[in-house]
Amino acid sequence: MKLNGSIIILVALGLLSCASNSFLDGKPKEKGPLTGMIYDRDRQSVSSAKIQVFFPGVEKPLETQTDINGRFSIAEAPYGSLKVTISKPLYETFSVDFPFTTQSQVLYAQVIHRNSLVELGTVALQTGEWEQARNLQKRAQILDPQYPDIVFLEVYILIHDEKYKEAVARLEGLIQRSSGLYPAYLALVDIYEFKLKDIPFAVEALKKALLIRSQPEWEERLKKLES
Repeated sequence: MKLNGSIIILVALGLLSCASNSFLDGKPKEKGPLTGMIYDRDRQSVSSAKIQVFFPGVEKPLETQTDINGRFSIAEAPYGSLKVTISKPLYETFSVDFPFTTQSQVLYAQVIHRNSLVELGTVALQTGEWEQARNLQKRAQILDPQYPDIVFLEVYILIHDEKYKEAVARLEGLIQRSSGLYPAYLALVDIYEFKLKDIPFAVEALKKALLIRSQPEWEERLKKLES
């Protein structure tokens, strides 16, 4: 499985016939409207994304934001070699070199959300693509290091790597931040019972899970552990 962090598509409609767009009275125009659209992995528009356009010789970029439909427009962008950066909280920042030569060009860019990285990482785990899973987990962690699903993804990877004590430490840290997260206690039960062979700690973790949510199968498991 391969996943590009972002995808960029440049659309230049009728470049030959529209070449005159960059000229005025036979003289080259220096600026023109730059437009584009930003979307996510599910092909949904990304609103309120920050767009920055950098160009040679100028330190301060041109800036704007995408609208509710993921579209943006900069009225007077300089023609030439531009660098466009797209950013929004919980999305991977994406930068692309954009050769802006005519106003008929439209920039389409895909940015990846935290949840998409977690989803793809989970699929990689299920298919045994562990290096891919590690890469996706690390990318997601940069965006939101405390997000429970990202922690769980890391825990599963640590268990696969037989780093059980590190997995326990991650789960305990998660519980400290969110004590009502019973799946974290259940994960601890599995690690203590099957990997570390520490039944007393497994019992303790399972009792804490039952304090949060009572389930007959958990109670039956507790009886077997205590017997």
